Amino acid sequence: MKGTPYRKVVLVRSAVPSREIGHLPGDDKDKIEIYSLPYQAMCQELFPGKEKPYQRLVEQKYMDFMCTSFVRGITLDNSIVIVDECQNMTDMELNSIMTRIGVSTKVIFCGDFRQTDLYKRHDMSGLQKFMVIAENMKSFKIVEFTTDDIVRSDLVKEYIEARLKYEDEYGT
Repeated sequence: MKGTPYRKVVLVRSAVPSREIGHLPGDDKDKIEIYSLPYQAMCQELFPGKEKPYQRLVEQKYMDFMCTSFVRGITLDNSIVIVDECQNMTDMELNSIMTRIGVSTKVIFCGDFRQTDLYKRHDMSGLQKFMVIAENMKSFKIVEFTTDDIVRSDLVKEYIEARLKYEDEYGT
């Protein structure tokens, strides 16, 4: 990425619901590919007409994808790190990612604690705790989107508004 200290974009996501992806066939790359499919689709939408833009960015080492299962022991220097679907991460996963951030790196945490896919009783989302901690850090800024920011479809916007109204009236 010319003119910046950043060498690549790193996408990080939890392997939910299985979290343990050892049961999937293939090597580590094969096992996490299913979790990269949304980003492959996004790249195709961002670069229409280009053949396999996601794969090209990965091959050129401008983009990397990893599951939280593989972040231990690494340092992410000179990167833009996008931690996606972090409502599906435990406190320890978020802590693990945060402590991997190296020099000249920006990190973006994306998630909605209302939409967690964690289903095991002992797997609690760490997002709310992380947000409380981040509010006490001068280096962090929290941006919360509202229903006015929904762009997926009018139906989704209407549903989210109705769900929030329900939760206000009846609790979660």
